Amino acid sequence: TVSNSNQIALENVLISDAVPAGITDMSWTCTAVNGFCPKDSGSGSLNQTVQFMWPDSTLTYVLTAKVSGTPPATVTNTATVTPPAGSLCLPDNTVGPCTASVSTPTAVPQISVTKVANVSTLTAGGKVVYTLTVRSTGQAPTHGTVVTDAVPAGITAMTWTCTGADGGVCPHASGSGALNE
Repeated sequence: TVSNSNQIALENVLISDAVPAGITDMSWTCTAVNGFCPKDSGSGSLNQTVQFMWPDSTLTYVLTAKVSGTPPATVTNTATVTPPAGSLCLPDNTVGPCTASVSTPTAVPQISVTKVANVSTLTAGGKVVYTLTVRSTGQAPTHGTVVTDAVPAGITAMTWTCTGADGGVCPHASGSGALNE
C-alpha cells in the first residue's frame, strides 16, 4: 500500500517490486482510493511511475506469486517507492527511497519412519513380517525420497510389497532382497 499523506500532490512516484528469488511467476493488481493506478494489473516485476499522486490518495497493490520447486529457505520480497526529492518516508520521516519487506520461510519436507515386527522373538526356520511405514508429515512435498531397508543378518531371504496411500506412490508394488526404492 502506497499513500500520500501530504497536502500536496506528488509527481513521478516510482513504485517497484522485483520478482524475488524463489518465485517463478508473479502477477499483480492495483486499486486506488482518491487517485488512479497507472495500470490496473500486470505480470512479472512491478515497475510503475505514478505521474500525480493526489493528497490523501492510496494505491494498493496485491501480488500473487508461484513458489518455485526449489525455493530458498526464506523468500524475501521487498517493495520500493521512490518519491520526489524532498519527500519523506513514514513512519520514521526518513529520506527516500521508502522500502517495505516481508520474509516468509518456506516449508521443508518432513518424513517420519516407523518399523515394527509381527513377533517379539525369532525362531530358527520361522517367519517374521516387518512393517515399514514412511509418511510425509510436513507441508512440503517429499519428491525424490528414497526408502532403503537392508536384509538383516540372520535372515536368509526377504520379499517386500509396497502400498501407497494419501498421495504416496510406490515405484514398484513388490520385489525381493534389500529394499531400495
